[in-house]
Amino acid sequence: MKHKKLLLSVMSIVTTATLLLTPGAAMGGVRSYAAGEEAAFQGITLTKGYKDLSNHNPCVTQKFSADPGAMEYNGRVYVYATNDGDQNLQNPSENTYGQIKQINVMSSADMVNWTDHGSIDVAGAGGAASWASNSWAPCAAHKTINGKEKFFLYFANSGGGIGVLTSDSPTGPWKDPIGKALITKSTPNCSSVEWLFDPAVLVDDDGTGYLYFGGGVPKGKESAPQTHRVVKLGSDMVSLAGNPVTINAPWSFEDSGINKVGNTYYYTYCTNWNGGPYSNARIAYMTSNSPMGPFTYKGTCLNNPGDFFQTAGNNHHSIVTLNGKSYIFYHAEWLNKQMFGSQKGYRTTHVDTISFGNGQISNAKGTLTGVSQVKNLDAFTKTSGATFAWQAGVNVYGLGDTIAAYNRGDWSGVSGLDFGNGASAVKLNVASKNGAIIRMSQDSPSGKVLGYFTVPATGDNLTFTDVTCSFTKISGVKNVFFTMSDDVVISSWQFTEGSSEASNPQPSPSPSQGSTTTDPVTMDNANLLNTYGSVFDHVGTALVENEILNSSILDAASKEYNSITVGNEMKPDYILGWSSTTMSVSQAKSMGYYIPDNYTESTVPKLNFDDTDKMMKACSDKGLKMRGHTLVWHSQTPDWFFRQGFSKTGAYVSQSVMNARMEFYIKSVMNHILSGPYADTIYAWDVVNEYLHAGNTSGWQKIYGANLGPKADFVKRAFQYTYDCLDYFDKTDDVHLFYNDYNTYMEVNDVISLVNYVNSDKKICAGVGMQSHLSTDYPTVAYYKQALTAFCNQGFEVQITELDVGSSSTSLQASYYYDLMTSILDVKKSGGNITALVWWGMTDDTSWRSKEKPLLYSTLGVKKESYNKVLQAFFDAGYAGSGNSESSGNTPETPENTGSKVTIEDGWYYIKNINAQKYLQVADNTGKAVQNVEIGTGSGVDGQKWYVTNTSDGYITLTSKLGNFMLDVANGEDVDGANLQIYDAWGGAAQQFAVISTDQDGIYTIGTRSSNLTKVVDVYDHGTTDGTNVCQWTYYGNPNQQWKFEPVGGSESNPSQEQPQNQETTDPSEPSTKEPSQEDPGNTEPATSTLPDGVTATFKVVDNWGGSFHCQIVLENNSDKTLSNWTLTFNYSNSIDNLWNAQLEGSSGSTYTVTAPSWSADLASGQSVTIDFIASGDSSATPTNYGIN
Repeated sequence: MKHKKLLLSVMSIVTTATLLLTPGAAMGGVRSYAAGEEAAFQGITLTKGYKDLSNHNPCVTQKFSADPGAMEYNGRVYVYATNDGDQNLQNPSENTYGQIKQINVMSSADMVNWTDHGSIDVAGAGGAASWASNSWAPCAAHKTINGKEKFFLYFANSGGGIGVLTSDSPTGPWKDPIGKALITKSTPNCSSVEWLFDPAVLVDDDGTGYLYFGGGVPKGKESAPQTHRVVKLGSDMVSLAGNPVTINAPWSFEDSGINKVGNTYYYTYCTNWNGGPYSNARIAYMTSNSPMGPFTYKGTCLNNPGDFFQTAGNNHHSIVTLNGKSYIFYHAEWLNKQMFGSQKGYRTTHVDTISFGNGQISNAKGTLTGVSQVKNLDAFTKTSGATFAWQAGVNVYGLGDTIAAYNRGDWSGVSGLDFGNGASAVKLNVASKNGAIIRMSQDSPSGKVLGYFTVPATGDNLTFTDVTCSFTKISGVKNVFFTMSDDVVISSWQFTEGSSEASNPQPSPSPSQGSTTTDPVTMDNANLLNTYGSVFDHVGTALVENEILNSSILDAASKEYNSITVGNEMKPDYILGWSSTTMSVSQAKSMGYYIPDNYTESTVPKLNFDDTDKMMKACSDKGLKMRGHTLVWHSQTPDWFFRQGFSKTGAYVSQSVMNARMEFYIKSVMNHILSGPYADTIYAWDVVNEYLHAGNTSGWQKIYGANLGPKADFVKRAFQYTYDCLDYFDKTDDVHLFYNDYNTYMEVNDVISLVNYVNSDKKICAGVGMQSHLSTDYPTVAYYKQALTAFCNQGFEVQITELDVGSSSTSLQASYYYDLMTSILDVKKSGGNITALVWWGMTDDTSWRSKEKPLLYSTLGVKKESYNKVLQAFFDAGYAGSGNSESSGNTPETPENTGSKVTIEDGWYYIKNINAQKYLQVADNTGKAVQNVEIGTGSGVDGQKWYVTNTSDGYITLTSKLGNFMLDVANGEDVDGANLQIYDAWGGAAQQFAVISTDQDGIYTIGTRSSNLTKVVDVYDHGTTDGTNVCQWTYYGNPNQQWKFEPVGGSESNPSQEQPQNQETTDPSEPSTKEPSQEDPGNTEPATSTLPDGVTATFKVVDNWGGSFHCQIVLENNSDKTLSNWTLTFNYSNSIDNLWNAQLEGSSGSTYTVTAPSWSADLASGQSVTIDFIASGDSSATPTNYGIN
């Protein structure tokens, strides 16, 4: 995801300015909008959303909100929750909960669109209850006192007591009325309560309040812990009116809930994990005719979340009634598993229906679908900008009246927006530093465009203005989505009837990086980006972490550069740490670390990517590319990494052990980055740094020997390991590898020999990184140019990576820079493959050579004479520059699609992608308009079946087996990245495609008619995993754009190259049902078994790291019986190293025995369990001979 945190403390609403914006005239039934507005979204990458647009759970995804406590007030449900963190978390460590000091607040009147009211600072310094160390598991109530409605928020101070806050509003501000805990161990009858936490509150019909709390399981008291309490509150709700009374809740663990229905009080709680008769960690309930009890146990009403989402964990709930219907709120770890790949304890709030009747509570079911919207959202009511049903990348700031901050590609959507008889304008209260365009679409972020709204530049992201934008009249009820072209902060929106008259708006410019003027570049408007950035692929600077995360510095950098090199924090000492922290190999495998086949040690060092991820995210958000720096370096690699036991006192290890360690480190780092959300940010890596100047004191030299010269085997190995990763992720064309060194002009022959040695088997090192720490005294420009020319004449790619020029004279430095740039440009014009020009820092005052003042800025924003001389050299060399801030130099030509149209016979087909070996499918196997299209493992479901119908003019349509829907280019757009979906079948240009031959028989590209065949069906970003998006992209000939048609019912087609005959379109009819071939070892595999009827076990490889791989067996029970305490056996030729979500009992030969997890022993009809494990051996092997009892 892409986010940028805005530090917001004060919102200032500035003078209102109105900007009218209206779509242009419609053409051919499709609206045509101003070219500038539509163009603002060309090439945009939508931020990934984790909640499917057909689902309403989790309630919100921008924050992890746990332990939900729900309160109904004035027709709205308010939910207060433990703040586990937000969507900006990147590969976090396990949630320990000790850091939690905030409570999240959200509310909804329709149970689907939720307004995020922000996070309450509760515990610690600056919190409302500064005496508290934590704020967990809140609950809330309201009560009229002295004619005024008051609100009360109760929370747990870890497990040590209960506090209370009060407010005049359900969203705050909040204050602590008593300045201490309301409940402590010294409260009567509380000293034996293990955990004083998890409060629930009830205000009875007579206005009396009651507080419920407690938890814990004393040893030997598992069946009757007697650690839950109820106490009557004083009339002020912040004092006690009696002593707490014990609630004898059988097999209890934690969590309290209380509801009154009729004259019956329902007390609800979470059962413990000790294998009791009510199952582990389920919500149980008791009843009484008094709020103080005694209560009688009745049953359970909600299973553990693991039963529904395969994410077992603690269970916490609350039940609320809105408009006569009851809902149960609970938390689950579904979202954090989607985001981080595994459960790490970060929970989100879900809601589903539940019902009361005859003294009982129905058994609720946890779903991702969630609840139905209880009423439409009124488009004509002013609505908080922080109101969403779905979102991706949006951050919310403030408390109470909050604002929503978007970056480029971020989006949000609201459900059931009711426009009544029609709206034709919207009033937005917004801020945008540089201006932006908002695209309003129907049903999805890439759905039918309803309008474009231009937001003018307001100077910063805290200066708000009212903008009124008009559009063609919209009526009825719709799901509406808003997507941003650039940074925008929205405070509120409100639709109006407006005016249907068209206007010709003059939107403010919205630069994303540097100058965006289309005027010729001159010295008056030139900068480094629109001059050198138009000749070299990359012009950049080096920054350290605190500079990259400083928005002012990064903003300034983005105006001059399109590349960032991290000064320190991507070097080995930052990732490994100067002190050794190790983990077991099996644990490392489970975390995605790469473990080589020849790795013989039992532990590996823990790698810390927190800083790396933060910096890559910040650069990605700004559209800045990055150089990776560096993987192997003698200077900043901790000595313990070379020693036995990873101990600073151990002996140095052998070369073979070090080879394995180096492979582990390089591939784990590369895999983390290349499999992460910011992989496309990296364009180059300095694999080995300064080897030729390493001396004989570093660990590398201690192990491999000193003075090895240019033929150093470990250097070659480092490049090979790195290249292997690029090859695995299909990034060899996108990321180039370099040997980086200083004084290269003095070591020309050795550098050339070293690079040629590395490339002796295959070209894996692109060339040389010339650091270029220069001085006006030495070297001469001519000497430097001689070395640069020599490297280019070798066919090396050269990147100038760490440029600075020290001098005691400002004018002398300026003259040297002029001569240097003139020489570099001269070599470039002569055909030298120079692809980057990177300064080592932005300003003299932050430079590592600050006394020599070596850079182009003295301080931030203050240019030196050298800056102007660098620009002058550019123009004097005969270059004209580019008015676009995007780099245009050395861009490879796009290959031409020279194939010819072929004819595929009408009929049903599976369509397989050649690169991924997976099939074109409709997401979630769901037939409805605007449903997304993706790739997936062959399974033979209807969503993978497409009926080819030839048109009379050489095109085809592809109809889904899911209904009368055709494959469709969203909005018929002729842009890269236009989404593919299914839409109501009508056969227009957006639904017509051409099958085009390649140089391989039976392999084709699929051109889109909406692009006049300049673009083809493309698996986004060369993805190979299930669910990877399919879109339209300019043809460039890679296998992710190549497809194979496999008939559903027989042998593969033999398409003719002849001109197609006129054919009438016929209704698709189902022939036989042969499923796609299973060529990919990672495909799901229903294997041989002796399982009962209705029970299936399906195997797949989720991730493959070479020698080891992550596998899953999904055991699904569709029989009419519950599988109690089940035991699964199967034969498997590989070694299973680690297994979770069930119990690995052992193995005998190749037969493995797995039993039900202790926390979920029963697999009911209609349920499934996903068994995950790490295996090593042959990844193509599959389990066989499944059996269950």
